[in-house]
Amino acid sequence: MIVRILVAAVAVAALTACGDEGGSERPVASPHGSAPRGGVPGDGLPTPSLSAGPAKWDQSAEAGDQSSLGSVIAVGPAEVWASGWHHEVDPLILRWTGGRWSQAPLPPGASDHVDLLAASRAGQVWTFASGRAWRWTGGWSSVGGTVGASNNPVDAAAVAGPDAAWAAGGGTRHGKAAFLLHWSGGRWSPVPLPPQAEIHAMDARSPDDVWAVGTTDGRVMTMHWDGDRWTTVPAPPSAAWGSLEKVVAVSANEVWAGGSTGGRTSQAILLRWDGRAWRPQPIPSGISAFTVLAADRHGGVWTSIKPDDRSGDSDVRTPIVHFDGRAWLSETVPGYPPGVWVEDMAWLPDTDRAVAVVDTPDMEEDNMGYAWMRH
Repeated sequence: MIVRILVAAVAVAALTACGDEGGSERPVASPHGSAPRGGVPGDGLPTPSLSAGPAKWDQSAEAGDQSSLGSVIAVGPAEVWASGWHHEVDPLILRWTGGRWSQAPLPPGASDHVDLLAASRAGQVWTFASGRAWRWTGGWSSVGGTVGASNNPVDAAAVAGPDAAWAAGGGTRHGKAAFLLHWSGGRWSPVPLPPQAEIHAMDARSPDDVWAVGTTDGRVMTMHWDGDRWTTVPAPPSAAWGSLEKVVAVSANEVWAGGSTGGRTSQAILLRWDGRAWRPQPIPSGISAFTVLAADRHGGVWTSIKPDDRSGDSDVRTPIVHFDGRAWLSETVPGYPPGVWVEDMAWLPDTDRAVAVVDTPDMEEDNMGYAWMRH
């Protein structure tokens, strides 16, 4: 039964009160080298075609009018959390437990949009909103004090355990200073970033295996935490310029990152870490950016196609595609307005299923969010 729900995208909070939270940690180590300008993502690789695949997505929930879906996490084969807002301004958190979606309690004091959810491999759920962070333990408990402000939100977070988490945000998107914060020892501590660096996404496999991606001075940026320090890791020369928007860490030898070169002739970037270096992946033509990724745990990923890439003379007509490491397949989705955006995706552990939250921003005040489930 499809349940009408109101879900949402959010302004989340950035840690600004660093002075009373303890001293800064060591700065990020400098890059191993500078990648030269030039090249095209996947340069030298064949351009693959996009074929129709058998997989199908069904609508699991309808968010209703004046709402938006923004973040989704799956912590088990039958446990999914989604967050955002409804009635334009009211925060909302929803939970799916295998049969139906229901509204979850809000963290105490969360008065703003709930934009970001994060979870550890052990299923610990965190959320960020209204300048604070909370952890779910059958109820919401506050994690530390101030964790930002509504005008400089947390854009990325990774949870590796009850005493190991990261939050990042700021930068040119918000007109504020970029920041990176570490939760350890019962407090949030700031970590200096490279000049002009912005972190757009993070993922953690363990307290000593964390990835962060974004951009620095127009270049693609990837960083890795080994439990002691952050180190910048160079992107391949063909994908040196642009920005990465999503990262998914599967194992020490399988990490995926997606983004775009930016600019007027933007092209999508898809990279895979093989344990030694980032490798560009072949991409069908006509795709300008990848902003959403979910790894299938079989050597492939699901990702989304922007509305502009699905219009005009484009051969791409579906918002969700799957790359199995060799071939690209489009996947059947429910009927949707032409301008639908896939805002976030997540793999359901120990299954071949996935969940996506989608949005219709072109409808303005009639904006509506949905949850789709892959079967």
